[in-house]
Amino acid sequence: PYTEQWNVNVQQLLGAATVLEVGYVGTRGRHMMRSRDINEGPLNADVPAGRISANALRPFPGWGQISWREQTYDSDYHGLQLGIDGRVQRNVKLRAAYTWSRTLDNADNRGHIYGASAYNNKMPELLLGPASFDTPHRFVSSVIYRTPWLEERRDLLGAIAGGWTVSTIFTAETGYPFTPTIGVDRAGIGAARDQRPVLVGDWEIDNRNADRWFNTDAFQMPAPGTLAATPRNFMRLPGRNNWDISMSKFFSLPGTARVELRVEAFNAFNTTQFSGVGSNMSSSTFGRVTSAHSARRVQLGLRLTY
Repeated sequence: PYTEQWNVNVQQLLGAATVLEVGYVGTRGRHMMRSRDINEGPLNADVPAGRISANALRPFPGWGQISWREQTYDSDYHGLQLGIDGRVQRNVKLRAAYTWSRTLDNADNRGHIYGASAYNNKMPELLLGPASFDTPHRFVSSVIYRTPWLEERRDLLGAIAGGWTVSTIFTAETGYPFTPTIGVDRAGIGAARDQRPVLVGDWEIDNRNADRWFNTDAFQMPAPGTLAATPRNFMRLPGRNNWDISMSKFFSLPGTARVELRVEAFNAFNTTQFSGVGSNMSSSTFGRVTSAHSARRVQLGLRLTY
């Protein structure tokens, strides 16, 4: 097994204190480890019909899954990276980064690397697809703003209200890909694993909501004794659009000691951000949102430095 990495970056100074950077990053992995079940039964319609046991058709009857580790896991990553970093005004510092990328591989993280896929032996070409962590678009920006109000005053009002620093972090990114599954052994190979439904229509809908994130009528069970030729990881979970905001100020104490007061708000605007969708066709949650990222959380902090 081996990996290769390459990159190229160009930087341009904008003004006196701002840097624009454009870069390309590539990574390739070849012949990495992946598991395959060498005791998997053949496709057989009699197994899901209950007319014969899958164990009787295995190459080694009476034994269950036998995992064989082999060097057949490949991956490719290509990414365009844009970034800007600098002080845009006397009291404002900006840092922003955008990545447009694509990650392809032929194994679904730990499930296929340490387990086995229903497609390893029968249709290995259908394992190639977007990686489970593939994020085509990701934008992150941070702004640090030191408020100029009252900072020149030396009275009580200036000590309390002046000299605050406001920081924001904004994150927007595409959701991770996923593959729908049927949750039963329709192929008759002895295990349900990641067997997929047949795609018969358009799964995307215009008016998504928590109870209907995609068109469940676009999927059907495959015929007994067959594997559906549905692509891997062609659907997407909801993306993220999140703001974190903080305010901080140092208060001087006698001598060299000082106290920092911090107020931090995560998901500051309390935006509902879904994170999981039911992908098992045999489950009542199929096509419905099953989880969400954390709601707004505010925390206060004090730090003494002496």
